[in-house]
Amino acid sequence: MPGNTTEYNEVVVSVVRAQIEASTPPTDTNGACFYSKDVGGICHLFVQTSDGSEFQLTPWYHGRKFSAKSKDLFFPNSADWAVNGHAPIDQDDNNSGFSVRYFDDTAETGIGWEDVIPVGATKIKLTRISRAKTAPAGARTVGQKLYNRGSPDDATVAAWSSGSALADIDIPTNENWQYDTEEITLSSLGATAGELTAFQLNRVAPGAGTNLEGHWFLRFFSVEYL
Repeated sequence: MPGNTTEYNEVVVSVVRAQIEASTPPTDTNGACFYSKDVGGICHLFVQTSDGSEFQLTPWYHGRKFSAKSKDLFFPNSADWAVNGHAPIDQDDNNSGFSVRYFDDTAETGIGWEDVIPVGATKIKLTRISRAKTAPAGARTVGQKLYNRGSPDDATVAAWSSGSALADIDIPTNENWQYDTEEITLSSLGATAGELTAFQLNRVAPGAGTNLEGHWFLRFFSVEYL
């Protein structure tokens, strides 16, 4: 196969669909062949029909999905983090077989992780499974902020971002697990695809009307690159 190919270490890339970049798709597909070639330093897939027409295929990729249980995440417990305050690990008080990270109800605390953002990704999708430690008397929300810093190749590690506010997580008047997802563009974070990046996800200190009657429990967390 002509052209350059790129292997991504520890990145699973799957083509989920492809679209012909032409106003009129090829009508003669007899003898069509697929091949790759370099376009601006990036490997692209093309199809050529028997009449010599060439069409570029544009794939959509799902990058590696980072999933973690509470015990697998970092503890931001030094001045090298965006905020020096970690969410400790503990047993879930309703089901002792579950481990959770509990976020304080009075101060900003968080969790951390790092990952190489796959080349070609433009967004990240966060999934969180969480609950209130104690059922609140009324509906509440949990505010969150996401910080990041990149480690470029052969360059100085970037400073932590000022943090991007995420959509609030709604907490009902019970202790059931809540499933929440959110998509965020890399450009809004100032993050760069192909770069090793550290992240810190914090619960912001709650204000009046948003505080829980106890901690906020996070049991499961994942990041998918889109």
